[in-house]
Amino acid sequence: MMLCSVVLLPWLPLVGRAVAALGRACASGMGIDIAPRPRKGIINGAQLIHLVIQILLAAVSLMVWFVAVLFIPLLFAMPFIFLSSIDSRFDVGFWSTDNPVLVAAACWPLAIVLFIVQLYGSWGITGLSIKATSVLLSPDRELDSLLASRATVIDAFDGERQRIERELHDGPQQYLTALQLNLSTLELALQSDRDPEKALRSARHNASEALASLRATVRGISPQVLYDEGLQAAIDELLVHSGLDTTRSFSGRERGLDATSALLAYHCVAEALTNATKHGKAQRVAVRVEWMADSVLVSIADDGQGPPATPSTSGTGLVGLRERAADLHGTLNLLPDVRLGGARLELTVPYRNLQERKDD
Repeated sequence: MMLCSVVLLPWLPLVGRAVAALGRACASGMGIDIAPRPRKGIINGAQLIHLVIQILLAAVSLMVWFVAVLFIPLLFAMPFIFLSSIDSRFDVGFWSTDNPVLVAAACWPLAIVLFIVQLYGSWGITGLSIKATSVLLSPDRELDSLLASRATVIDAFDGERQRIERELHDGPQQYLTALQLNLSTLELALQSDRDPEKALRSARHNASEALASLRATVRGISPQVLYDEGLQAAIDELLVHSGLDTTRSFSGRERGLDATSALLAYHCVAEALTNATKHGKAQRVAVRVEWMADSVLVSIADDGQGPPATPSTSGTGLVGLRERAADLHGTLNLLPDVRLGGARLELTVPYRNLQERKDD
């Protein structure tokens, strides 16, 4: 027995993998695709458990089919066997008869019942086998969601870094370069006794523009007014600098959002304004903030071209914001707006203290 165990035990992981592959193939044949789990070492505990369950189910299935193959034909043939027997008497327990019609009336319905039980039993065993394969061999859904969210966050950071680099290049860097030229012109003017006033004005203008552009870039990353005065004041500042015909409405008492949720709401409004200007060609934007009992609703509607026919799947923009909203147990949806005729971006995010109590 020990020798048999020593010889057969090393083959158990390979048998488990083979049975796992066969289980996935059978499930795929029934329209259920099961992706393989990431491999962790030579011996996979889930595959071994799956192997044991499949062996037990195979044994039960074999017993069911053995009973079906042996007894169902026998029950159908029993009246004919009775007619050809010499004794011509049928005894089952306390019941006895010599009438072949009664024998057929007793055996054939029982054979039909056994046939139906065998069909449903086989169907149930197959379902249990596929369920075991799906539970034990498919990847962890939370792990899949975490990996997908991680990839999206990495893409979002990449896109955000490129956006900041582009804004710094197109804004402050140009003005600082011009400022350097102004200072060089001013130096030459001082050396040649020319009037430096024009060069000073240009230098002052470019310095002011560089500072304003840098403030706008910083405002898009982490607006100080959001932390000092709250979400509504930050939204008002965004609308002032948007250059669009804007209206806004706040309903309910402003609640103290945590920094992460407030920044998400702020970035949703900023992204909606950017999309309305650059992509939607909008002229009017309406922002609505509704402070509810357990969550805050932020809605941004415009009169532009409406939502795109093929939404972006990259990690930047709305996709990244949607992932961040999901991480905070919220939702972000881009819908057509009936009132203004353009697009409407809606964010709903719960208050973190309530959500944490629910999670606990």
